[in-house]
Amino acid sequence: MPLWFVDRFTSAKSLNKDFFLDIMEGHWNNWAAGKLSPAEIKSWKAIVKLVYTSNIRTMTGFHNPKTWAEITVHKVLFRDEFFQSRYAALAQIKFPDANLNEWEPNKNGPTDHPSFEKNKYMRQILLGREFEQARELSKRPWSCEPEEEHRSKRICSEAPSSTPETSVEPGSVTRGATPLISNPEDVIKVFGDLESQLASVRKAAEENTKIHQQVIEDLKSSHQQDIDSLQKKHQDDLKKHRKYSHDTIASIRETHCKETRAAEKAHEEKLSTLRAKCEGAISTLDKAWREGKTALQRARQEISKLNEDKN
Repeated sequence: MPLWFVDRFTSAKSLNKDFFLDIMEGHWNNWAAGKLSPAEIKSWKAIVKLVYTSNIRTMTGFHNPKTWAEITVHKVLFRDEFFQSRYAALAQIKFPDANLNEWEPNKNGPTDHPSFEKNKYMRQILLGREFEQARELSKRPWSCEPEEEHRSKRICSEAPSSTPETSVEPGSVTRGATPLISNPEDVIKVFGDLESQLASVRKAAEENTKIHQQVIEDLKSSHQQDIDSLQKKHQDDLKKHRKYSHDTIASIRETHCKETRAAEKAHEEKLSTLRAKCEGAISTLDKAWREGKTALQRARQEISKLNEDKN
């Protein structure tokens, strides 16, 4: 039994809601009833009721999945499409240790579904995290010393000194007064690392921008396709309604013509039968009249002969 019915004229999908309930009931009996928390069970009932009472055809009809029950419904309705979508990426962030490809709640992550490995939204989120880490690294001081030690030295160097300035002999500088970057080669290395980080950040930002733009274009295209599909369905429904009305009227007319022809035929048959009966009766009367006339003529002739014999 298919989960989705597809209209052969409009290609519009409609959910087989009874079969959907059977699938969810099977998951409930197999694992959900014994492994979900009360909050998850509440979410389970809410999402199943939402699907059954609404007319959902695409994942855009849902909000971002926040519970395992919502992830389960996404996988039931749009399995392969879900693992390629932004919803799967957000679900993996919500449950970082879980393998979303498994039905039961687990910590067997990451997700091993083939479509999820190519999920561009997951790459986008990871690039965003790398960008944040790079930005945080760029704010840190360029020193190999611990941050607390560097902060204490900076505070001491900023504090006013009451002692007069004295000259310092070469070689008498202690380790504590060593500059943050003492070797020119270290400076070149630091700037080289910084340029590399900045290049990585720029590249990530450019890819992130391209991905966002592609997402917007995909959403626009999907929205336009939905509008075109609805308009086509509306036009097809009007055509079907007109065709149904035309066919109904034609059927009524044909039935009326058949009934009229049948009534006329029955009337003609009755007239033919009555005509035959009348013609038979007239023929019988005519025959009787002729026979009576002949008998009367004979009787008259016999009477005439008798009268002549008497005379």
